[in-house]
Amino acid sequence: MIIHWKNGLNEEEYFYHPEYRGTIQQYLHYWALNNHKQTDISTLIILANQLLKGNVKEIALYDLIRYAAITGQDKVAIVTAFTDYLKYASDGFLKEYVIKSFQPQILAKRLGVGNDIMYSELVSDRDVKYHSWVELLSTDENKFIYLDFWASWCAPCRTEMPNSKKLLEEYSSKGVKFIYISIDDNVSSWKKAIAELGLSNSTNYLLPEGKMSPFSEKFKINTIPRYMLVGKDGQIINDNAPRPSDPKIRQLLDEVLRK
Repeated sequence: MIIHWKNGLNEEEYFYHPEYRGTIQQYLHYWALNNHKQTDISTLIILANQLLKGNVKEIALYDLIRYAAITGQDKVAIVTAFTDYLKYASDGFLKEYVIKSFQPQILAKRLGVGNDIMYSELVSDRDVKYHSWVELLSTDENKFIYLDFWASWCAPCRTEMPNSKKLLEEYSSKGVKFIYISIDDNVSSWKKAIAELGLSNSTNYLLPEGKMSPFSEKFKINTIPRYMLVGKDGQIINDNAPRPSDPKIRQLLDEVLRK
């Protein structure tokens, strides 16, 4: 298929042809080089905004940020590119899809103070807002935290939930906060499971990249369900705590609460 860039660049009927769509990034890259500009993702996103229009621009922007998210870019560069994408994109459907599908893994690449995993933005709540682990585990409520790692597709995890609710009812007033961390890779399935299990939205978070995340690798979260007990100071007391159905969990909670 021969594409006449000058006349056809913004013609949608050409753009939706796979060969045409596949060459749009090449065109932007070539234009940047020809005009002595950088060819990083952010620059290409800016050029797409300047050179394209309508749905052609929207899908070109989507393709660029999708490529950046999937292939993996420099931590700072990809966050900058994502910011530029949100600035220039105007298609509400595509923006929402990008935010839910790619924002978690984009921000998961951004580490905080001293590249410490505990300062990285790895956790997303149901409203797709981001929190560092330090923020999540450092509570001003002066409570211990019982972390429950689970997923919508994990039958043993769901089986434990009724026992977890009983544990919450018994210990939340005694000084224990219960937080649920999902390793789902499907946001819709995660939200559906929260509703089905009757869990609180305010204490449910999503772990981008799941078992492949830096946090999972650090604490070897290879199987779920998995439970951790965190102290009032935000430090992990037990990174493999007993399950809610195990009588030993009450012994452990009673022990730490007495101290």
